[in-house]
Amino acid sequence: MIRNIICPRCLGGVPNNDRIGEYIGALSRTDNATEICSDCGTQEGMEDYLNGMVMPQSDWKVNC
Repeated sequence: MIRNIICPRCLGGVPNNDRIGEYIGALSRTDNATEICSDCGTQEGMEDYLNGMVMPQSDWKVNC
């Protein structure tokens, strides 16, 4: 797992803006290795469920 305290998908705090760095966030469905914030983890889950795919890392705020 790539440990982040800033979410590369939205630039928010990991796991959230209130508890930055206190515990792990979510693993991105794009590679099952990159840590993202809890909100983006939920967003990816909804994208996968509704669309059958998630936003690729190349479209993130910070490309991994």
